[in-house]
Amino acid sequence: MNFLQMSLIRKLVDCLQEVKTIDYTDTSKDQVRLNKYKAENVFNLIYQIGLRKESFTTEEKRTIGNLLADTIGYLLINIESTANVYRTRLSNSVLKKRSAVQFLIDNYSQFPVGNSNLADKFRKVNIEESVEILDDIIDKWHDMTDSDEDSSDKESAGANEVPESHTWWSK
Repeated sequence: MNFLQMSLIRKLVDCLQEVKTIDYTDTSKDQVRLNKYKAENVFNLIYQIGLRKESFTTEEKRTIGNLLADTIGYLLINIESTANVYRTRLSNSVLKKRSAVQFLIDNYSQFPVGNSNLADKFRKVNIEESVEILDDIIDKWHDMTDSDEDSSDKESAGANEVPESHTWWSK
C-alpha cells in the first residue's frame, strides 16, 4: 500500500512519528524547511480528518494521543512561526491551520495519554495562546485580498465544509 492509498488516520500517525524525530538543534535552512513541512503535514491531515468526520478506534486514539502529547510543542512552534511569515494578504493556509487547531481541541482532547488525556496536555502547553496567534493573523489580514483571486478561492479550500463554529472562514 502506498502513501496515497493509506487512510488519513494512518498517515497522521506516520506524520506524527516523523515530527517526533525533529531535531530543532539543527537550524540549517534545509532542516528548518523540512521541520516546517512535517508540521504542516500534521495540520493538513488533522484538517482533512476533521472535515471528513473520521472515527478513531480505541487503539488509534491511544497511539495518536501519545504521539500528540510528545509532539504538541513542535506543532505549537510551527504556529508561532506562522506569525513571522511575511504576507500581503490572508492565505487559506492560515484559515486551514486555525480549523486544524480547532479540530484538534474539539476532537482529540479526550484521547488518552497515560493516566490523563490530551486536554490536560493542551492546557499545560497553553494551546489557547496558539489559537490567539492565528486569530490575530486572521483579524489583521481578513480584509486584504488579492485581485487575482476569485470569490470561490475559500470554497475550493473547504470553507463550505467546515463546521459553522469555524467562523474565521466567513470574516
